[in-house]
Amino acid sequence: DAVVHSMAVLDYAPGSFHKGKISSSAPEMALQLIRTPKIITAIKDRNPGTFLVGFKLEAGIGRKNLLKRAYVSLIKNNADSVVANALETVKSPVTHRAYFMVKTGKIVAEVKGKRLIAKKILDIIASGVKNG
Repeated sequence: DAVVHSMAVLDYAPGSFHKGKISSSAPEMALQLIRTPKIITAIKDRNPGTFLVGFKLEAGIGRKNLLKRAYVSLIKNNADSVVANALETVKSPVTHRAYFMVKTGKIVAEVKGKRLIAKKILDIIASGVKNG
């Protein structure tokens, strides 16, 4: 009924692998990284009835820009809700602040503290699944 997609599994992967041992006398090497597909974008394609909660984590951009980027993510991924938070606050279970946005772009809650954030995620899923 619901998917909480809290983070990208892997944004980039090695472009190629070297087979065998690399000699320590080999010249310097460069690592090529390639972008991996976003799993979150496929969730609604595979099951349109799933209530999808995405996350948007940003660093050093301020509340206004964080919420703008969260809305773009919400629309792009066809999510039902997105949890926006700043990297600067997530390190502490007490000061971690999250903004809960729904499809209309409205912020329905601003919650502080990891336990309360988790509870709010469950509340939003429960109300969305009932009303969805």
